[in-house]
Amino acid sequence: MVTHSLRNVLVSCLLLLALLSLCAAQGTTSLHGTVADQQSLVISGATIILEDPQRGLHRQTESNQAGFYEFLQLPPGAYHLTISAKGFKALSHGNLVLQVASPATFNATLSVGAAAERVEVHASDVP
Repeated sequence: MVTHSLRNVLVSCLLLLALLSLCAAQGTTSLHGTVADQQSLVISGATIILEDPQRGLHRQTESNQAGFYEFLQLPPGAYHLTISAKGFKALSHGNLVLQVASPATFNATLSVGAAAERVEVHASDVP
């Protein structure tokens, strides 16, 4: 016969296991890439902004000396990515869908131009 306290321990363990499996199912993802110009020369110091307006999420970083950028621990979902650098046209990519536990890569090529110019990329334009 199972005592009352042992039953409570078993129920607590089962609830904990259920909660842990729910947390694991939610998971996170990441996004990384390289920023370069049209001659494939990397652009360091580019500003990369990743936003999910529905969640109120706004993250910003800069590309390093190798042109590399990275966003870690992102909840899966649809994001808007903007990449800009002095002397280049800004690149804007809407509806960038990130899947759980599936790191994504978005390499950007910026065109020379005035800082106020912007290039829009739509999901249907990306192979």
